Amino acid sequence: MKRIFTTVTIIALSLFQALPALAMEASSTVSVTTTNRGQVMKDLRHDINEKRKEVRDELKDKMKAVRNEIKDKMKEVQDEFRGKMKDVRDEFKEKRDEMKHKLIRRELMLHGELTAMSGVTAPATLTVKVSDVRPDFHKQWELVSSSTFPGKDKIVTVKVDAKTKVVRRFNGKSGLDELTVGDTMQIVGRLNEDGSVSARVVKDDSIQMTHRVYHGTIGSLDATAKSFSLTLMSSSSVAFMVKTDSNTKFMIPGVTSTSFANLKVGDKVWIRGIVNTRTKIIDANVVKVKLPVVAPAPAPTPTSTPTPTSTASST
Repeated sequence: MKRIFTTVTIIALSLFQALPALAMEASSTVSVTTTNRGQVMKDLRHDINEKRKEVRDELKDKMKAVRNEIKDKMKEVQDEFRGKMKDVRDEFKEKRDEMKHKLIRRELMLHGELTAMSGVTAPATLTVKVSDVRPDFHKQWELVSSSTFPGKDKIVTVKVDAKTKVVRRFNGKSGLDELTVGDTMQIVGRLNEDGSVSARVVKDDSIQMTHRVYHGTIGSLDATAKSFSLTLMSSSSVAFMVKTDSNTKFMIPGVTSTSFANLKVGDKVWIRGIVNTRTKIIDANVVKVKLPVVAPAPAPTPTSTPTPTSTASST
C-alpha cells in the first residue's frame, strides 16, 4: 500500500513539473489553430465569392441568351403579324376597289322633266332631263366618271321594275299609266355603273288626287274618247280636259242609269278626280250634273173690275 502511494506521488510530482511545458505547447497549438482558422475562412470566403461570381456570370449569360431568344421570337412574331396585316390591308383594298367598281351605287335623288317612257307596265324605262341632283358628284369617287354621273341638264335613263314605288305629288299610290311626258319628276334610286339609275321611288309632282271640287260648264263633248272640255266657273279663261272611263261615276238628277251619253253641252257640272296641274287634265272619278236654276214664274197682275153705274130716266 505504501509502495502504491509512493508511486502515485511520484507520478503526480512528475506531472506537476511537466505542466508548464504542456501549457506552453497547448498555447502554441491553439495559436496555430486560430491562425489556420482565419486563413481557412478567408479562403472559404474567396471561394464563395468566386463561385458567386461564376454563378452570376453564368446567370447573366443565360439571361442574355433568353433575352436574345425572346427578342428574336418577338421580331419573328412582329414580322409575321406585319406580313398578315399587309395581306389583310391589300385584300381589303382589293375588295373595296371591287365594291367601288361594282357598287358605286350611292342612292341619289333626281329632279327633272320626263321626256320619254318605254311603256306603262314594269319593267320599263323612263328618260328624264335632270334639273337637280343630290348629292353632287364627289371627286373621291375615283371609279365614277363625271361624264357618266347624272348631273344637271343631263339625260338619264331611269329603270323601273316591279319593286319600284310610283306615287303622285302627295305620295298617293299611282302607276306608270298616270305619267305624262313633260311631267315634273322626282326619282330616288341607286346609280349604276353605266350612269343609269335603278329607281326605288318614282314620284310625279305634276299629278295629285284632290278632294277639291272643280265647278264649270261643259263646252264640248268627245263621245269616242269619252272626254269633254270644262270651263271653270271661277275663271272663264281657265279650261280643263276631263277624261272619263268605266270607273267614273255619273250623277244626273232625274236619271236612274247614268253614263257619259247623258251629258250635254252647256251642263253645269262639278268634277272630282286626279288632276294634272301641268296639262290641265282631270281623270274624273265623279261627274255630277247640277240641276238647272229655274227662274220663279212672275206673279199674275190683278185686274180691276169696273163699277156699274146707274142711269136716270125722265118721264
